[in-house]
Amino acid sequence: MSESSTRVVADEVERALAGLDFDEVKKTYWNQNEFICLERWLPAAIVGRMVAEVERVRPAVHRNYIPRHKKGGSVSFYTLVEQAPTILALYRAPAFIRFLANVTGQPLQPCPESDPHSCALYFYTEPGDHIGFHFDTSYYKGSRYTVLVGLIERSSSRLVCQLFKDDPGGRPLVELQLATHPGTLVAFKGDKLWERNLGPFISQHGPGASPILYKNLLIFSMDKDAHYDTVKKGKLVPDPATLYAFDKKTGKSVWEKPREALRACYSVPFVLERAGSQPELIVTSTTAITTTVLVVDSTTPRRLLSPSIRDRRDDRSPSPWSPSPWSGKR
Repeated sequence: MSESSTRVVADEVERALAGLDFDEVKKTYWNQNEFICLERWLPAAIVGRMVAEVERVRPAVHRNYIPRHKKGGSVSFYTLVEQAPTILALYRAPAFIRFLANVTGQPLQPCPESDPHSCALYFYTEPGDHIGFHFDTSYYKGSRYTVLVGLIERSSSRLVCQLFKDDPGGRPLVELQLATHPGTLVAFKGDKLWERNLGPFISQHGPGASPILYKNLLIFSMDKDAHYDTVKKGKLVPDPATLYAFDKKTGKSVWEKPREALRACYSVPFVLERAGSQPELIVTSTTAITTTVLVVDSTTPRRLLSPSIRDRRDDRSPSPWSPSPWSGKR
């Protein structure tokens, strides 16, 4: 990282922090259930340098689309390390980390550098770009805190935040709609409401599937390799593939269904709703496409397409298409 960038950011952050009423910031953070928004807090000198870095890395934007969840682009931590010294300097600034630690009352540290989203840029620049309601959870021990910094704001869309959602103390939900103007800082505890340990993920690569929310359910498809050694076969992996449904508020199991396994899969389940029909949960895997008549408190999956799709890891997710609702080859 550039020493000049580190020094400039450190000096500007110190000055910006000195202008805050720390006691009032901390009081607001806790009164809002561990959430704070500081409008246009970051000095223009730093914002200008960061915006220049945004334009520098724009060719590296990776776009993705997950139906009913998000559509947009991102630039990972690895690219920022190479091309965005000011952004990295803010993320690592000791005074900034101390400030956040004092506000939250927790000893904070940066995420592991092996995490591509530990510090990243997110681009919502095309029509229809969005991200749905979600909690910023992690797979690390301890709590997770998220800091968002606005850099370019040319949209009528807003950052919508729901405070006190499912609050155990019964406080009413408060919804904020915020414009992330350049230099605006939003910090909050994005930690989980609950966690479930589903055991080790057996595959050549790590886990990559995503859950979906449907009414009161969190639905997740866990498809591992069927064998510890996918070449020699041999020893089987216990419980290699299961479709889970958890209560989204408590994490308690509502139902689970074992599935046939072959190779690890990363597809996202899809709920198909049609007028006059019960909702169907559609899941793809290496071995089959299955459809499930979905009931909130129970389900009885049935196989729809039995021939093997292919013998490699499946990362395709179903999406609606007329006249048939599944993706890939029929």
